[in-house]
Amino acid sequence: MLPIGGAQVRVASKRVVEISLEEDKETSTETVIVLKGSIAPPLDGERLRIEIVDPDDRAAFQAVTTVLDGTFKAVLDLPTIYPGRHYEGVYVCKAVILSSPKAADGAIATVCCTKGRCP
Repeated sequence: MLPIGGAQVRVASKRVVEISLEEDKETSTETVIVLKGSIAPPLDGERLRIEIVDPDDRAAFQAVTTVLDGTFKAVLDLPTIYPGRHYEGVYVCKAVILSSPKAADGAIATVCCTKGRCP
């Protein structure tokens, strides 16, 4: 416990992490984006928020958790996320660590995924 401004608060150190993110082109399809990634140093059980923004600038979110070696996988089914839409265009996908007890907030990774024919 450390005194801060006359109040006693518990201070916990957090590790700085780096996120890597890429599309798994072998398992992605025309309507499904499969993302794989990892955090370094590897931490088990870290929750990440995956954000996907479609070509019309509409965002959707999914939560994933890392496994023992720090890797994670997200399957983004476009007809489920954006029902009744066309699926051609560039999707911007981000992975962000938020509110972690072990890892410092603010780490982010971005990847662009193209579906269909784009001009």
